[in-house]
Amino acid sequence: MPVKLKLNLIAFNIVLLAAWLWTTALVDFVAVPTIFRTLTDLFVAGELGIKVFGKYNVLEVTFGSLLILQTLALFVLPIKTNWAEKILLCLVVMLGILACYYHFSLTPEIVELTSSWKEHFNTPEATIWEERHSVSHHLYVRLDSIKLFALFISLILSFVSLNKVITFHKDHGRE
Repeated sequence: MPVKLKLNLIAFNIVLLAAWLWTTALVDFVAVPTIFRTLTDLFVAGELGIKVFGKYNVLEVTFGSLLILQTLALFVLPIKTNWAEKILLCLVVMLGILACYYHFSLTPEIVELTSSWKEHFNTPEATIWEERHSVSHHLYVRLDSIKLFALFISLILSFVSLNKVITFHKDHGRE
Protein backbone atom coordinates (compact mmCIF):
# COMPACT_ATOMS: atom_id res chain seq x y z
CA MET A 1 0.00 0.00 0.00
CA PRO A 2 2.74 2.58 0.82
CA VAL A 3 4.35 1.89 -2.58
CA LYS A 4 1.13 2.73 -4.44
CA LEU A 5 0.72 5.86 -2.32
CA LYS A 6 4.29 6.91 -3.08
CA LEU A 7 3.77 6.31 -6.80
CA ASN A 8 0.58 8.39 -6.69
CA LEU A 9 2.33 11.23 -4.85
CA ILE A 10 5.14 11.27 -7.39
CA ALA A 11 2.66 11.15 -10.28
CA PHE A 12 0.73 14.07 -8.81
CA ASN A 13 4.01 15.98 -8.40
CA ILE A 14 4.67 15.40 -12.10
CA VAL A 15 1.22 16.77 -12.98
CA LEU A 16 1.70 19.86 -10.77
CA LEU A 17 5.22 20.53 -12.07
CA ALA A 18 4.13 20.14 -15.70
CA ALA A 19 1.15 22.45 -15.12
CA TRP A 20 3.33 25.07 -13.43
CA LEU A 21 5.97 24.87 -16.16
CA TRP A 22 3.37 25.06 -18.95
CA THR A 23 1.41 27.96 -17.42
CA THR A 24 4.62 29.90 -16.72
CA ALA A 25 5.69 29.49 -20.33
CA LEU A 26 2.23 30.55 -21.51
CA VAL A 27 2.20 33.70 -19.38
CA ASP A 28 5.86 34.62 -20.02
CA PHE A 29 6.10 33.84 -23.73
CA VAL A 30 2.56 34.36 -25.02
CA ALA A 31 0.24 36.42 -22.81
CA VAL A 32 2.47 39.25 -21.59
CA PRO A 33 4.38 39.78 -24.87
CA THR A 34 1.02 39.91 -26.69
CA ILE A 35 -0.21 42.57 -24.28
CA PHE A 36 2.84 44.76 -24.92
CA ARG A 37 2.66 44.27 -28.70
CA THR A 38 -1.08 45.01 -28.82
CA LEU A 39 -1.39 48.01 -26.51
CA THR A 40 0.52 51.10 -27.63
CA ASP A 41 0.47 52.90 -24.26
CA LEU A 42 3.37 51.50 -22.20
CA PHE A 43 1.69 52.24 -18.86
CA VAL A 44 -1.65 50.70 -19.86
CA ALA A 45 0.15 47.59 -21.14
CA GLY A 46 2.20 47.50 -17.94
CA GLU A 47 -0.90 47.75 -15.76
CA LEU A 48 -2.56 44.90 -17.64
CA GLY A 49 0.64 42.83 -17.59
CA ILE A 50 1.07 43.28 -13.86
CA LYS A 51 -2.57 42.31 -13.30
CA VAL A 52 -1.93 39.09 -15.21
CA PHE A 53 1.20 38.42 -13.12
CA GLY A 54 -0.61 39.37 -9.91
CA LYS A 55 -3.37 36.84 -10.58
CA TYR A 56 -0.87 34.25 -11.73
CA ASN A 57 1.23 34.74 -8.58
CA VAL A 58 -1.69 33.39 -6.53
CA LEU A 59 -1.70 30.23 -8.65
CA GLU A 60 2.07 29.92 -8.24
CA VAL A 61 1.82 30.12 -4.45
CA THR A 62 -0.77 27.34 -4.66
CA PHE A 63 1.48 25.22 -6.90
CA GLY A 64 4.44 25.82 -4.60
CA SER A 65 2.53 24.98 -1.41
CA LEU A 66 1.06 21.79 -2.85
CA LEU A 67 4.42 20.66 -4.20
CA ILE A 68 6.15 21.23 -0.88
CA LEU A 69 3.46 19.26 0.98
CA GLN A 70 3.46 16.47 -1.61
CA THR A 71 7.23 16.15 -1.62
CA LEU A 72 7.44 16.21 2.18
CA ALA A 73 4.86 13.42 2.24
CA LEU A 74 7.33 11.22 0.33
CA PHE A 75 9.65 11.44 3.34
CA VAL A 76 7.05 10.31 5.87
CA LEU A 77 6.14 7.12 4.07
CA PRO A 78 7.81 3.97 5.39
CA ILE A 79 9.75 3.64 2.13
CA LYS A 80 13.33 4.74 1.72
CA THR A 81 13.72 8.02 -0.18
CA ASN A 82 16.15 8.23 -3.07
CA TRP A 83 18.66 10.92 -4.04
CA ALA A 84 16.29 12.38 -6.66
CA GLU A 85 13.61 13.00 -4.01
CA LYS A 86 16.11 14.75 -1.73
CA ILE A 87 17.17 17.15 -4.50
CA LEU A 88 13.54 17.54 -5.54
CA LEU A 89 12.61 18.62 -2.01
CA CYS A 90 15.28 21.34 -2.09
CA LEU A 91 14.08 22.58 -5.47
CA VAL A 92 10.37 22.66 -4.62
CA VAL A 93 11.09 24.51 -1.37
CA MET A 94 13.11 27.05 -3.39
CA LEU A 95 10.26 27.30 -5.92
CA GLY A 96 7.71 27.80 -3.15
CA ILE A 97 9.81 30.55 -1.58
CA LEU A 98 10.22 32.18 -4.99
CA ALA A 99 6.45 32.08 -5.59
CA CYS A 100 5.87 33.78 -2.22
CA TYR A 101 8.55 36.38 -3.01
CA TYR A 102 6.83 37.19 -6.31
CA HIS A 103 3.40 37.41 -4.73
CA PHE A 104 4.17 39.24 -1.50
CA SER A 105 7.15 41.40 -2.47
CA LEU A 106 8.34 41.74 -6.06
CA THR A 107 5.02 42.18 -7.87
CA PRO A 108 3.73 44.78 -5.35
CA GLU A 109 7.08 46.57 -5.59
CA ILE A 110 6.80 46.74 -9.39
CA VAL A 111 3.23 48.05 -9.08
CA GLU A 112 4.42 50.79 -6.71
CA LEU A 113 7.42 51.71 -8.87
CA THR A 114 5.27 51.85 -12.02
CA SER A 115 2.81 54.13 -10.28
CA SER A 116 5.58 56.48 -9.15
CA TRP A 117 7.17 56.44 -12.60
CA LYS A 118 3.83 57.27 -14.22
CA GLU A 119 3.17 60.03 -11.64
CA HIS A 120 6.55 61.65 -12.37
CA PHE A 121 6.58 60.88 -16.09
CA ASN A 122 7.28 64.38 -17.44
CA THR A 123 9.49 65.49 -14.57
CA PRO A 124 13.25 65.26 -13.96
CA GLU A 125 12.60 62.45 -11.42
CA ALA A 126 11.08 60.22 -14.12
CA THR A 127 14.43 58.65 -15.01
CA ILE A 128 15.04 57.68 -11.38
CA TRP A 129 11.69 55.88 -11.19
CA GLU A 130 12.21 54.31 -14.60
CA GLU A 131 15.62 52.96 -13.54
CA ARG A 132 14.23 51.55 -10.28
CA HIS A 133 11.39 49.95 -12.21
CA SER A 134 13.84 48.53 -14.74
CA VAL A 135 15.97 46.93 -12.01
CA SER A 136 12.93 45.22 -10.45
CA HIS A 137 11.61 44.16 -13.83
CA HIS A 138 14.95 42.63 -14.85
CA LEU A 139 15.12 40.83 -11.51
CA TYR A 140 11.67 39.36 -12.19
CA VAL A 141 12.76 38.21 -15.66
CA ARG A 142 15.97 36.62 -14.36
CA LEU A 143 14.18 34.90 -11.49
CA ASP A 144 11.59 33.59 -13.93
CA SER A 145 14.39 32.06 -16.01
CA ILE A 146 15.73 30.36 -12.88
CA LYS A 147 12.19 29.23 -12.02
CA LEU A 148 11.68 27.68 -15.46
CA PHE A 149 14.99 25.84 -15.19
CA ALA A 150 14.19 24.62 -11.65
CA LEU A 151 10.73 23.44 -12.77
CA PHE A 152 12.26 21.54 -15.69
CA ILE A 153 14.90 19.89 -13.47
CA SER A 154 12.24 19.09 -10.85
CA LEU A 155 10.13 17.43 -13.51
CA ILE A 156 13.09 15.30 -14.62
CA LEU A 157 13.88 14.39 -11.00
CA SER A 158 10.26 13.35 -10.45
CA PHE A 159 10.43 11.00 -13.44
CA VAL A 160 13.76 9.62 -12.15
CA SER A 161 12.22 9.05 -8.73
CA LEU A 162 9.16 7.39 -10.25
CA ASN A 163 11.39 5.08 -12.28
CA LYS A 164 13.56 4.25 -9.25
CA VAL A 165 10.54 3.34 -7.11
CA ILE A 166 8.98 1.20 -9.86
CA THR A 167 12.27 -0.54 -10.67
CA PHE A 168 13.20 -1.19 -7.03
CA HIS A 169 9.86 -2.66 -6.10
CA LYS A 170 9.58 -4.66 -9.32
CA ASP A 171 13.08 -6.13 -8.82
CA HIS A 172 12.44 -6.92 -5.15
CA GLY A 173 8.88 -8.18 -5.62
CA ARG A 174 7.37 -5.76 -3.12
CA GLU A 175 3.87 -4.39 -3.34
